[in-house]
Amino acid sequence: MSDYKKKYEPINCSFYDVLLEKATFRKQVEIVYYTKDGEKETCKDIIKDVYTKNGEEFMLLKSETIVRLDHIYSVDGVLLPKTSCNIPKG
Repeated sequence: MSDYKKKYEPINCSFYDVLLEKATFRKQVEIVYYTKDGEKETCKDIIKDVYTKNGEEFMLLKSETIVRLDHIYSVDGVLLPKTSCNIPKG
């Protein structure tokens, strides 16, 4: 069974910062993520952009692959933490 999620779950803020840093430096990174079929995929690519669309967060790779952030398993060996940010409401 995979960690593929149908409903978007915000990712950990610290991990989001890691993605932004990797995107800023435009260096090739190893990305492990879950495909729409729930299969684990590994690629080496450059993160071109990290963005939000319709309340969900994504990263765009140089290869034009789009990965929803909560489908990431790891980036350069850093695992996506299981807990998201604790943002106060109100």
